[in-house]
Amino acid sequence: AEELSTIVEHRVVLREALSDAWQGAGDYTKAQAALQRTLNEQGGDPSYVVRTELHMAGVLDRAGDVVGAQALYGRVAMTDIDPLISAAAFFGEATLLRRIGKADAALPMMDQAMVILPAQNSLRGVIAVERAELLVELGRGSVGEVESMLAEARDVGFDREQPEAFAELLLLLANEMMAEGRGEDGLRIYQRVKNSGEASTSPSLTKS
Repeated sequence: AEELSTIVEHRVVLREALSDAWQGAGDYTKAQAALQRTLNEQGGDPSYVVRTELHMAGVLDRAGDVVGAQALYGRVAMTDIDPLISAAAFFGEATLLRRIGKADAALPMMDQAMVILPAQNSLRGVIAVERAELLVELGRGSVGEVESMLAEARDVGFDREQPEAFAELLLLLANEMMAEGRGEDGLRIYQRVKNSGEASTSPSLTKS
């Protein structure tokens, strides 16, 4: 299909799909090669370059190339071509840093992603959950902070689109309430999560 396609966007989408398929098979060299064909073909079009480099950063990230992935995430994040792509790059590098134990450096990148994302973009919900977890991990969590992230996630419909992840965020809030001496409020939220449909289908939530 890629070879027969005469439309640039179709070829780019097909290469992204091929890259995802090769990543799923654990062949990161072929995953990169599929994306490289777009960079070779569309190197003069900045919109395709940043989009493809963001995908390439994800491949390097999954392959364990921390230095290469971080360099690409950083380069894409600093472009001003597409705020969604820049925000995704900031968030991608933030999750990478958190994973390798550099949580303090990850937080400002998540904040920057939230600054440039449009108000109703669904990625805001994903970042809100991750950011709340990170604050708790850093010992900076509070009821107010987690409630703010809950509101952010709810505003973009994250509670409907990813109810299990939203329930995890509710548990974070309950934990912070318990830590701040608000036992009754915390217990009400624990009960709410326990009685939810998500808890009935997720052993990890029930255990939590």
